[in-house]
Amino acid sequence: MSEVTFTPEMLAELEKAYASGTKRLTYEGKTIEYQNLSDMERAINTLRRALNAKQGKRKSRRVHMRSNRGL
Repeated sequence: MSEVTFTPEMLAELEKAYASGTKRLTYEGKTIEYQNLSDMERAINTLRRALNAKQGKRKSRRVHMRSNRGL
């Protein structure tokens, strides 16, 4: 089984299809059809994480605190 190499172009095509609401995507002669947009969103997030890891970027984390008692 060959390893898939994720590219920024793949991510751009997937984001473009997601933005247009298209669930079928053809890239480099291969077609994939997602069952729903949430599956596409998961794929986009997976590609982003893989590309960021490849570039040595870490996931940004935010902490939001809210208090009503003067803390």
